[in-house]
Amino acid sequence: MKINVTVLLVVHNAEKYISECIESVLAQSYKAFEFLIVDNVSTDETVRVIEGFKDSRIRLVLNKHSYIEALNSGMALAKGKYIARIDADDKMFPDRIKEQMQVMTTFPDVDICGSWATTFGDSSHTFSYGQGRIENPLAELLRGNFICHPSTMFRKKFFEENRLAYKNYEYAEDYKLWMDATLSGGIFYIIPHPLVQYRMSKDQVSYKKRYEQGLTAKRIRNEILLLILKQFFAPSKKLYNCIKNLKLSKISMKYIFYEVKDFEFKKL
Repeated sequence: MKINVTVLLVVHNAEKYISECIESVLAQSYKAFEFLIVDNVSTDETVRVIEGFKDSRIRLVLNKHSYIEALNSGMALAKGKYIARIDADDKMFPDRIKEQMQVMTTFPDVDICGSWATTFGDSSHTFSYGQGRIENPLAELLRGNFICHPSTMFRKKFFEENRLAYKNYEYAEDYKLWMDATLSGGIFYIIPHPLVQYRMSKDQVSYKKRYEQGLTAKRIRNEILLLILKQFFAPSKKLYNCIKNLKLSKISMKYIFYEVKDFEFKKL
């Protein structure tokens, strides 16, 4: 069977939830995929649980480096033309891969396809940001990370040709990756209904490290703003219109401008 898609999972000490994740992937209505699982030095029963699944599509790789290196290693090892991300405590709806493949084949210029997501566990709501093509992804990223990482599918060729990789931006490495992809001309598409279930739990890294994640997110927004200003910096009226169009009033300007020291702003 030809492998069109690599489902990529990087896991560390996830024995509590990993079975649910794997079961949701193996139950996909779209069958032409490999399931590449990179274990990042788990010390619990995670590897044993994975090895208990007897499905030829599963490929287990043991990694002994950092989480970021594990992600990039998985990207490099992926055999599929498309890479679909998932996290160990999350789940896919049965048609997730099928629907994203329809988008990627219908629109060959789309590089990154995400979807809405529903949360479960400690809270229940729908993550619904954007739909269809994202017309100005850099501006949207300035407002926040608009794409749910475990919902994404992207073209491996685009990331290889532009030498894109996860970087050491603690607990917000996906946010930085989308920024870099945008600067490389990446086109984003959001399917406007949930294709993944995102677990909310006090056990998850994003909860335990939410303060550090927030600091990294602020750093990325500062970088984006600085790039925009370098590209569009002009007399005050034009700068004012640029800021107005980006709707920056919805963002706390205090922390965004905190590290922007390259410009002496004129009175608007």
